[in-house]
Amino acid sequence: MKLVLADDHPIFLAGLERLLGSEPDFDVVARTSDGDALLEALRLHRPDIALIDLSMPGPGPEAIISTIEAEGLAGAVVALTMHLEPGYAEKLFRLGLNGYVVKESAFDELRTALRAVHGGDSFISAAVLAASAPPGSFELTERELSCLKLAAEGLTSKMIGRELDVTERTVRFHFSNICRKLDVQRRTEAIAAALRAGIIQL
Repeated sequence: MKLVLADDHPIFLAGLERLLGSEPDFDVVARTSDGDALLEALRLHRPDIALIDLSMPGPGPEAIISTIEAEGLAGAVVALTMHLEPGYAEKLFRLGLNGYVVKESAFDELRTALRAVHGGDSFISAAVLAASAPPGSFELTERELSCLKLAAEGLTSKMIGRELDVTERTVRFHFSNICRKLDVQRRTEAIAAALRAGIIQL
């Protein structure tokens, strides 16, 4: 998969390129250090994945992600960040983000994250998931519980999105997290596991 990397810390960026360059299925075609140069590189290369730092000079992450989404500049977008706030991650996912990787765990999680989003899934760092988990709920957030309950009632992702006033992409993001937390592969398995555990009831 073709990758464009963007980060304004040269040492970290060089480390990323070495890490990813050692993998046979990754091809780093460009690296940049600010938002404007990133967009230029994306328009030139049209990579499979844009890996972007959320704190670079130039256009902010919301503007960058919106531009990538509007112009189809990359097949997927993965963010690198120091921010652990689940609400901020969810906001960016609504704009079109596909993966959210915390920098402190990037060298452990990044390869998995890139392969996940390239395969059509979402990815969010375990540290962010832990920060979003209320106690006593099998680490499911209130919004994830709402999605599970509605799915158990037979609603599709599109219908759940309308019910919760979120996009279908956001619903799929929630179910990706739910499946990871409950250690299952599919939505139907997540519903069954939640019913067995008493997390939700019909």
